[in-house]
Amino acid sequence: MLMEMLFRSFADCEVLTFTSAVQALTSLVTQDFEVAIVDYMMPEMDGVSFVKQLRMQERHADKPIVMVTADKETDVRLAALDAGAVDFLQKPIEPIEFRVRMKNLLRLSEAQRKLSDRAAWLNAEVEKATRTLRQREEEIIRRLSRAAGYKDMETALHTIRMARYC
Repeated sequence: MLMEMLFRSFADCEVLTFTSAVQALTSLVTQDFEVAIVDYMMPEMDGVSFVKQLRMQERHADKPIVMVTADKETDVRLAALDAGAVDFLQKPIEPIEFRVRMKNLLRLSEAQRKLSDRAAWLNAEVEKATRTLRQREEEIIRRLSRAAGYKDMETALHTIRMARYC
């Protein structure tokens, strides 16, 4: 396959190819990818339907998808963009244009992944800091309760009862 050979010529990654759109959708439920290249004309479904179904999988909602088509109709392009394609390649494929566009999309995909990883790390750090603050607040309340209890026993018992109610 031409695109597979072109991709391997500049990218050090695994290239997955499918001859069946249904098989691809089934496989991609568990497989991950950086960039998807989808032909508009496929035997089981057209490329627009494929992109729509692929976008329904949460793990692939933001992945770059390129539509390859010989069709020059604006309607096809608009439908593909509406479905979630981010770029188009016109047949016959120009190798230099293919390489440049794919390199750009791979960089975009890598940046999105790094941003997602960073967001997950920041979320974990916020949760950790929140737990620490909550523990400190509870310790402050316990110490203030003890201090109030030194005044008289009735105040201490009242504080304990109120803490249990809360």
